[in-house]
This record gives sequence, C-alpha cells and structure tokens, in this order.
Amino acid sequence: MTTTLAQDRFSQPIQALGIGVSVDVSLSTSASTAMVSAVGSGTMVVRLVSDTDCWVAIGEAPVAASGGLRLLGGAAEYFAIRPGQRVAGRAISVAGTLNVVEMD
Repeated sequence: MTTTLAQDRFSQPIQALGIGVSVDVSLSTSASTAMVSAVGSGTMVVRLVSDTDCWVAIGEAPVAASGGLRLLGGAAEYFAIRPGQRVAGRAISVAGTLNVVEMD
C-alpha cells in the first residue's frame, strides 16, 4: 500500500491527518473518570484538547488520575491509540470539557 501525503503550494509534502469522529466529554473534579467509547477499528491517532487542565489516560480500561498524563487547558495534543482503546479524563481544579477527535 502506498501512502501519498498532501502537498503545499511549493509541492512539498504536508504531514496531515483527516478529521474523523469528534466527541465531547464533560469533566468534573470528582474522583470519577469520564470515558469515551472505544475508538473505531481504523483509528491510530486521537487529538485531545480540553478547556481546562485535566488528567488523561488511554487504554483498554483507562483511569485518569493525579500524577498521570496532564493535559493543559487549550493545548491540542495528538496521541497514538489502538483500535478498541478508550480515552479517559478528569478535571484537575475546574470542571470543563475534553474534546476527543479520531484522526484518519
């Protein structure tokens, strides 16, 4: 299988991913973790961005906890993920929303 990258106006390759399913998850500061459904079978990368600082985790049954992976509010980050895995999040000090986008 050959992969062709998109090109800019100078015919240089652009490393870009298509936008897939987007899900918003409400985060609270309680001890509970908010979780999204398992990602699609073809998803290998997810984009995470939250409007508040939060803890995030990725896995089969992830638990977002203090001391784990911290995502700063307003910062978009991309993570590798395997089909069937889930994304979990928990707000650190202020409730908010975590946006999870499956990238194609």
